[in-house]
Amino acid sequence: MDNTDKINKIDNISKKLQAGESLDEKELSVVSIALKSLQSILYEQLSYVPFICGEAGDKGPDGMPEYFFICPNYGLDGWASYKKHKDYSGPEW
Repeated sequence: MDNTDKINKIDNISKKLQAGESLDEKELSVVSIALKSLQSILYEQLSYVPFICGEAGDKGPDGMPEYFFICPNYGLDGWASYKKHKDYSGPEW
């Protein structure tokens, strides 16, 4: 897949989101990859912005890993480890 195909795919996803449509798993994967690429570019320009720099452990039914590694700012060598203490839950209205 060349860059034109990738740009067209992202453009189609953008149009779906603007129309209020849901994304399927493949489209969510494309968005995730695109966001990670943008983050690697933008974090040099944004100071004091913590970001997820890794994950570890088994993923639960909600797709969330057991551990996250958070870097407090771009360019630092260290990170903090956070452990999930319960599965995702939303408001019960």
